[in-house]
Amino acid sequence: MKERNISLDALRVLIMFMIVAGHVLYHGRILDTVNVWSLEYYIGNLMYAFISVHVNCFVLISGYFLSRKSFSIKKWFALWGQMLFWSVSLFFVVWLLQGRGTVEIKDMIKSFLPFTQQRYWFMTTYLLMYILVPFLNASASNLKKKEYQIALTAWFVVYVLVQNVVFWRSFAFFEIRSPMFFVFLYLVGAYIKKYGVAKRFPWILGYVFLSCIITLSQVIFDSFGISTLISADGRSLLYSYNSCIILLSSICFFMVFVNIKINAKSKLGKLATVVSPLTLGVYLIHDHPNVREYIWTMLRPYKFAESGLGIIVVVLVDAVLVFTVACLMEKCRITVAKKLKNIVMRSKNMNGKGYV
Repeated sequence: MKERNISLDALRVLIMFMIVAGHVLYHGRILDTVNVWSLEYYIGNLMYAFISVHVNCFVLISGYFLSRKSFSIKKWFALWGQMLFWSVSLFFVVWLLQGRGTVEIKDMIKSFLPFTQQRYWFMTTYLLMYILVPFLNASASNLKKKEYQIALTAWFVVYVLVQNVVFWRSFAFFEIRSPMFFVFLYLVGAYIKKYGVAKRFPWILGYVFLSCIITLSQVIFDSFGISTLISADGRSLLYSYNSCIILLSSICFFMVFVNIKINAKSKLGKLATVVSPLTLGVYLIHDHPNVREYIWTMLRPYKFAESGLGIIVVVLVDAVLVFTVACLMEKCRITVAKKLKNIVMRSKNMNGKGYV
């Protein structure tokens, strides 16, 4: 029996950690607080550039694995149920922690409607994409290699590359929260699974080079004050998930893990096996709209925005802390859910045998 390569499980864990670290920099207001041209400015922007491949890689993994599997509506509802659980429960937890003040009825209703209210933009976009999986898998399966390449190239040029240049967002409507952008990433992952990509290409060097280009774009735009090429949050548009540079960087980073082998019985392999199923919970917990503000107000990473190289330590320590606590919370949810399920199953079996 062929031993499973869990390199992509390890990647899933790593990119979720990168998401948390990115939130330390962004929601923790480190990037807003650093002084332009300071050492912290360069370090912060460089770290953010290296980190920004996380969301794209998550969808690439989905395309890589799900393109060979049958569509499961139960899986869709399981993801929706997990999102609903954390949306509602954490809303009331934060309410209790804040002294049980007046509950905004509107906010409470929104907590029960996380999908339609986009409490988690990633989950809303991902679930909308997931509905299309049967059609996507059929396309990936039936397209010939040349047809597949032409379709992906045309999609990339028209909806990514050209849009990066002329900013026709209102026309193409292909921004980072569009399900169609996730569809593109899914099909790229499916292509890599079906046909593979050259193993000898220096993927890690490509990832490093492109990350440096992204950082340089921020420095150049800040130097010349080109505000038209800066997004609303002050980041260079090349930091956006749907920028051509981030997209190519994400593929490079993804391919690094596709081409490495990790033994499931090694310490790293065992750790990845345990933590990988918890990663989505980490996102749902720490980026909950109410919890997000609570966490970063409590940790206040922006206070260390002028700590020189210490900024790296602050980001890593805060990310490890948040990631670990969220993992433990998600593990508790899974354990309790399994026990409740077993109780229900035993009860049904007893009823079926006439004990009650």
